[in-house]
Amino acid sequence: MKNFKYLITTILLAFFGCNEEKFLKEVPLDVYTSEISYNTPEDIVMTITEMYRYVKYAYNAGFTTNTYMIIGTDVGMSPRNPADQIGYGGGSDINPQSRMIQYMWGYMYQVIKNANLVLEKIELVDYASEDLKNAHIAEARFFRGYAYRTLANMYGSVPIILEVLSSPKRDYVRAESRDAVYQQAASDLEFATNNLPTIENVEASGRVSKAAAYHILSEVYISLREWDKAIAAAAWVIDNPNFRLMTERFGRRTDVPETNVFWDLFQKGNVDWQAGNKETIWALQTVYGIPGGSILHYNYQENFGYEFSFGPLYWFIKDPDGILAILPTTYNGGRTGGAVSPVNHVKYDIWKGNWDNDIRNAPCNIKREFIVDNPASAYFGQSANIAFPQGIDNDSLWHRHPYWMKLTTPGDHPPETIRVPENGLMWGLAGSTYKNWQHIRLAETYLLLAEAYLGKGDKLNAAGAINVVRNRAGANPVDATDVDIDYILDERLRELLFEEPRRMTLMRLGRWYDRTTRYNQWSSPDKVQEHWELFPIPYSEIERNTGAELVQNPGYTN
Repeated sequence: MKNFKYLITTILLAFFGCNEEKFLKEVPLDVYTSEISYNTPEDIVMTITEMYRYVKYAYNAGFTTNTYMIIGTDVGMSPRNPADQIGYGGGSDINPQSRMIQYMWGYMYQVIKNANLVLEKIELVDYASEDLKNAHIAEARFFRGYAYRTLANMYGSVPIILEVLSSPKRDYVRAESRDAVYQQAASDLEFATNNLPTIENVEASGRVSKAAAYHILSEVYISLREWDKAIAAAAWVIDNPNFRLMTERFGRRTDVPETNVFWDLFQKGNVDWQAGNKETIWALQTVYGIPGGSILHYNYQENFGYEFSFGPLYWFIKDPDGILAILPTTYNGGRTGGAVSPVNHVKYDIWKGNWDNDIRNAPCNIKREFIVDNPASAYFGQSANIAFPQGIDNDSLWHRHPYWMKLTTPGDHPPETIRVPENGLMWGLAGSTYKNWQHIRLAETYLLLAEAYLGKGDKLNAAGAINVVRNRAGANPVDATDVDIDYILDERLRELLFEEPRRMTLMRLGRWYDRTTRYNQWSSPDKVQEHWELFPIPYSEIERNTGAELVQNPGYTN
């Protein structure tokens, strides 16, 4: 027995003696530290998940953060306050104190902070697979590159932070140029293209893949005027057999009459690549009815609020007798809020010559006519457009404008949002877009390819890329001689309206002032200023940066 005890003691000493430092190290379990927080790959994934959440919030943390990409651009205005140039409820102009200009800055630097945290703490984690570790590093670097690309697009040169801060820092300085920020974004995205999984191998729907990295990288190369690299990055996605433009009916609800394949792209359950939508490169996720998903109310951060923000207040339209004519039903497009009114350029001008044959302009995709469906109205069953001409409701900009049906789920809202099942009448607090949302779609990759070819001076190949998109839509092909950046921007409106962050696209290209003052009568040259082409650095950041000067963008007063 004594010899057995000696044997056990010897084995234990030998076992722990080889890792004495780790064995003797005290790790307090009642304090939240990195040693406790980052032990497994799953811990890293939790921090990565936060980056997805911040990207979602940056574009859709309520109907203020989704409208500031549309209001005050060549797309739309605020019908409730035509003086508002930066988003519903955002104030009338753009200045360093505006909360609206702080949204993207704050959310993108949260993404950068979390990316840097992953890149530092991942070395504390034991990975059974080096490939998985590199994939997680690549995911973090994708998001950091995505964030710097976004900040460069909207603010120009910004501070570049590549490490976790261990103490307060108040001496930030801006990068030497906007291009320097794009170069950092390109470096991160290049690593991501080499180490992210392909889309069929991502760990879950909504996780980014090589294709998402190549797509954003193509845009960054365009900003750097590296045309051949931009062409190659876009071509990688386009030539990848995992992706194609959808040209045949697919997925849920193909039996709904008078719909088409473009309509299919946006139906609930059809959005993700894993659901068969082979042109979805990256879809932001929401799940109705679970914690962290969406709820009945148009929750400001967890839901997508596009239905409420961008749908017209059609259910405020009254007939000549003063009776509400149209009910807020699931079939009409849900419980809209009318926070944005599109300008004539997107309602009418961009469709000239394509009115009848472009499926993107079909009634199932852009609802231009509402039928009186309130039985209490003497005009029941008639077209509101014909029965009482525009203007009787006293606010045609707010109530009657065309409705892009990709924003809603017509006839397919969750049952809990419907007050009267017999006619589909919605509850008052319903107003969300109850489905996942395309953040990157292959059609945009083709249009980036066209931009890159145009930048290189190759209009023939630029037209070829555009015509792939137009061919799927049944639209007339564009002639190479007609291709310029305005044509590409108009094609983005026809194909990507409300999917793309329009203000950022225009700022990236330096076209915000020109396009907005030409097409938005509420943003004429006497109401907006040319230096709004870039957002100001938020004054709150300048004020707290006491150790160095964080230089403001030209034209702004702190």
